[in-house]
Amino acid sequence: MSVFTRFEELVEAVKQLGVNVVAVSNKELHKLTVESLEVKDDDDFIRRPRGIYRVLPDGRVVKVVLYISQKRLTSAEIPAFADFHKYHLFNCRALEHMKRIGRDDRYRIASRNDGRFDYTLLRHNRVYKTYLGEGGARLVLCGNCLKIYDETYNRYGRKPFDLAEFLKGEQFTGLSPRHYRYDMDDVLNVYGGDWPDIATRIKRARDWRCEECGIVLAGDLKRFLHAHHLDGQVHNNVVANIKVLCIRCHADQPLHDHIRAHPDYLELLDSNEFRDWDRRARSSK
Repeated sequence: MSVFTRFEELVEAVKQLGVNVVAVSNKELHKLTVESLEVKDDDDFIRRPRGIYRVLPDGRVVKVVLYISQKRLTSAEIPAFADFHKYHLFNCRALEHMKRIGRDDRYRIASRNDGRFDYTLLRHNRVYKTYLGEGGARLVLCGNCLKIYDETYNRYGRKPFDLAEFLKGEQFTGLSPRHYRYDMDDVLNVYGGDWPDIATRIKRARDWRCEECGIVLAGDLKRFLHAHHLDGQVHNNVVANIKVLCIRCHADQPLHDHIRAHPDYLELLDSNEFRDWDRRARSSK
């Protein structure tokens, strides 16, 4: 089961509490892209072979980098950026070592793509110099991570590392109905093996109700309720990209006319349950 798809019930519950999860997520995303966020524990990010990810409150997934943001000086001289801490793209040997010795809580995560990082130099337990915003420290990529990158994306020397392109390579968003795809991170547009389970969880979280017309299709009528991908990318199962629709409303979506030819389409419209609901809906207007 994909760890990127287990937020349906949580997101729906938060919405019912009156919390605007999209606004909260946008605020967090802005913080990530212009500054950084503190890592409190290992659950604050997800380690994957293709990168390190942060899951926002609304289910969006953002690729991030990890880095240690403070360095203690032992002399009055300010070292070169090359001697600062390195930043990480992958769950490399250095990160694994820090995890084993219990020091992985020292990291911050960011998705700023200009190679600058908020950084603080300490001397005698006091702040000696800070690098912030556009004046952030230009940290160097971890050598272990660069090796992984070259082995994964740059085997023939055609894809020299570019941080901005790497961070864009795999972002999923529900605000704009698009899924960004680049040749370094191309994803086949096919349903994942866990899609039936994902769809069922989303429908259950939304009370088996069509989000377009409002009809409830629970019990024996569940097969007439569909989970529709807003961006047309059936591999993009982020909660915000899924809309629950009855088969009639699903057929009204762009490029979905073919659904009207499915036997379930006419069967629902001819059912007593649908006719009773349609009669009540019309009388209430």
